[in-house]
Amino acid sequence: MAITSLILFASDDDTLLSPEERNRLSSFSCNDGYSPPDASPWTAVLTHGLQLGAEYFGSQDPLVGSLSANAIRGFTEACTMEYRMEHGNLPMHLTTHGKPRPSSEWCAAEAFPGYLRSMSGISFHYIPPIFKYSRTEEVPSPYWLGVAPVVRNFIDYTNDLLSCPKEVLNGETRNYLLLATRARRVAGRSSRFGSKLWTFRDTFCETLENVQNIVFALDKAVTSYMPADNNAREDGNKTQDDPNVQLAAKCWFSFRQNYISFHLESKRYGLDRLAFERNNYTVEELCAPKHKPMNVVCVGAATACLFLISALGYRYFRK
Repeated sequence: MAITSLILFASDDDTLLSPEERNRLSSFSCNDGYSPPDASPWTAVLTHGLQLGAEYFGSQDPLVGSLSANAIRGFTEACTMEYRMEHGNLPMHLTTHGKPRPSSEWCAAEAFPGYLRSMSGISFHYIPPIFKYSRTEEVPSPYWLGVAPVVRNFIDYTNDLLSCPKEVLNGETRNYLLLATRARRVAGRSSRFGSKLWTFRDTFCETLENVQNIVFALDKAVTSYMPADNNAREDGNKTQDDPNVQLAAKCWFSFRQNYISFHLESKRYGLDRLAFERNNYTVEELCAPKHKPMNVVCVGAATACLFLISALGYRYFRK
C-alpha cells in the first residue's frame, strides 16, 4: 500500500516529474487497454504499482483487486485532466457563457467536479485496505461494498475540507472546492450568503454539511446489523451473530479516526497553525445565511476540524 501510494503521489507532482513525463502519463490507461510497450520508465513504474495493488487486494477476492486497479487507472486520467486545466485547457462547459445570472434550472456541467474528484481521490484504492489486515485476512466485500460509494465520498470530501488552507494559500486552482464553485456560478446558482451568485463559501459549507451527513449515515449503516444486547432478535436475523459484521464496524471506526488524525497531525496540511479554540462554531451556525463574514480558508478549516473531531464521539452502539 505504501509503495503504490508513493508511486501515485509522485505521478501528480511537478517537482518530481518533468512536463514531458506528465504528458506521457496521459496515455497510461489507453495503453493499458491494448498493451503496447511502456511510454517511459515512469509509466513502467506505474504499471508495476497497479499490478502490486491488484495482486495483493485481489488475493482473496478478484473483485476487490479489480476495484484497486481501476482506481489507479482513473487516477491517471484525473491527473491528465487536471494537468491540462492547469495549462489553460478548461472544459468548454465550465467557461462562462455570456453573463451569468441566477437560475434554478438543472445544469449538466455541475456534475463534472464530482466526477473528476471521484477519480483524483483514488478512493477505491484506499477502501479495500480499510477492511483487509493481511494478505489472507479481510472482511469479505459483501459486508462493506454496499456503503463503499459513501466511504469514497467521506475520503474525498474530508480531504477537500482539511487540505483547503494548503491548497488555497498555495494558489491551486484545480481542486474540487474551486472547480465546484466555478461550475455552480456557470450554472447560475444563487448564494445563501447574500451574493447573487454562488460563492466559494457556499461550496465549503455545502461540503461540510455533506461530510456531517456522511459520517452519521456511515456510523449508522455499519452498526445497524449489530446486536443491541446478548439476546437474539425476534425476527431471527442471523447477521447480528456474524463476526464479520462487528469487524466491519470496527474497521470503519478505526479508519475514520485515523484518517482525520492523519490530516490534523501532518505538517503537509498546516492545520496546527489554526487557532481552534477561537472558532467554536457548529456546522449549523457556520453555514447559517446570516452568519458573519469569515476567512473561509482559516476559520472555515478550523471549524471543519472541530466538527470532525467532535464527530468521533458519535456512536450507535448501545451500552
